[in-house]
Amino acid sequence: MRGDSRMRELLSRVFSSQGIRGPVITLVSGSSAALVIALVTQPVLTRLYKDPDLWGLYGFFTATMAVLITFTGLRYEDGLMFPEKDEDAGAVAWLGFLVVSFFAAAAAGLTIWRSEIAALAKMPDAAPFLMLIPIALIAMRGTKLAELWLTRERAFRVISGGQVANAATMSSSRIAAGMPPVSAGAAGLIGGYVAGNVINFVILAVILFRRSSRVLRRAFRWRKIAEAAKRYRRFPLFSMPATLSAALVMRMPLFLIPVYFYPNHKAIAGMFTLAFSNTSIPLACFSRAVAQVFFVGAVEAQAKNRLNIITEGVHRRLVMVMLFPALVILVCGPDIFAVVFGKGFREAGNYAQFLVPWLFLGSVCSPLSRIYDVTQRQRLDFLMGFVSLGTVIGALVAGGLTRDVRTFLWCLCIGGCLARCIQLNVLSRLARVRLSRMLAPYLRYLTFALPCLALMIGVVQVGKPLLTVAAALAGTGMYGALVLWKEKPFG
Repeated sequence: MRGDSRMRELLSRVFSSQGIRGPVITLVSGSSAALVIALVTQPVLTRLYKDPDLWGLYGFFTATMAVLITFTGLRYEDGLMFPEKDEDAGAVAWLGFLVVSFFAAAAAGLTIWRSEIAALAKMPDAAPFLMLIPIALIAMRGTKLAELWLTRERAFRVISGGQVANAATMSSSRIAAGMPPVSAGAAGLIGGYVAGNVINFVILAVILFRRSSRVLRRAFRWRKIAEAAKRYRRFPLFSMPATLSAALVMRMPLFLIPVYFYPNHKAIAGMFTLAFSNTSIPLACFSRAVAQVFFVGAVEAQAKNRLNIITEGVHRRLVMVMLFPALVILVCGPDIFAVVFGKGFREAGNYAQFLVPWLFLGSVCSPLSRIYDVTQRQRLDFLMGFVSLGTVIGALVAGGLTRDVRTFLWCLCIGGCLARCIQLNVLSRLARVRLSRMLAPYLRYLTFALPCLALMIGVVQVGKPLLTVAAALAGTGMYGALVLWKEKPFG
């Protein structure tokens, strides 16, 4: 009994709602559990939904949602954390929800022309699914508002539980819809995506109103809502365009694939979707966790004129952790995808080889982009977003004009890496870190990785995918042991 009480006491400290460490661990544990559910079920899904065309339609729908959700709330939800009084914060929450409702109603009206819109995007088979966009918008932006409100109340365990419920619902509904005799096709993939978000929204909304219904009812005053719109107008003016440009940078390839590779565009988009999601999501999970911690530490460091120190340290750890997984995909991608997702998706592994340098640099830059906020340089963030967007679009157009998929991906890799390198240089200057200090970790950890890379490259030549996967796992273990020995990251 004494041991049980000690364990409960330890867990309550680790997952405390106070301070910084407990909330971060709680949120990261939820996102990590959701990630594990998604990754474990993905091989099942690729064997139920074997046609790449289905993944192409799914990728088009999710890319459309990723862009729409960046501006349908006009980023007013970012102002929810600033008011000291809960009633004032409630007015911001109502403002955000009303704006989202307006855009959802507008999207519902546009579904009258869904066939024409889908044909214009050269995805005519996506027309029936466009009717789900208003529901998905309400669910996804409503979930974001609920999470931010619960964050004010430090209800981190509720948020974490919602993330797990989202992943579990999404995965289970897709699997059920894909199994015979249902075999729902693209409707199963897209319907499961929407269902997961709706369930998460309903759970959080019910909990939120049980906890704060009185405050929210008092906050619903048109005068208060109008005052909130005026007070936080900088978010739609600057934050929203910057976020929109960032979303377009990541999703533009899926919108341009139908333009340049019709009529094989759905299969190509499907391979791209699998390569993009299964490469970017694991990297982004660690990147988001670091971003949460870095923002808090960077604010304190800036006040003490030590931003350069924390920036250099966080950047080094990002490279240390994420460089080797990126190298594994670069060397072993096709064999890994063939083993994990099935031989029919080996080509997605080839796509991942082109994408991983760009996605790796993006995962390194993303947490450090908080430097714009810490140094009060949001307008520079706005400008750099459009520089990145222009660079990537220019590269994609140049590659698309060749009508060759490999050239298209090569150009995306070059343009995307160039945009991220420019961003990293700007961020290092803002943090006053010398460029040589920013480049040093790449050389150091590449040196650590060389023996493991030699092993993987040698095994790949044998032509046995299972051996390649085994070599990748062994190489990862070797690299991890070397890092633990040399760096002592937990010291």
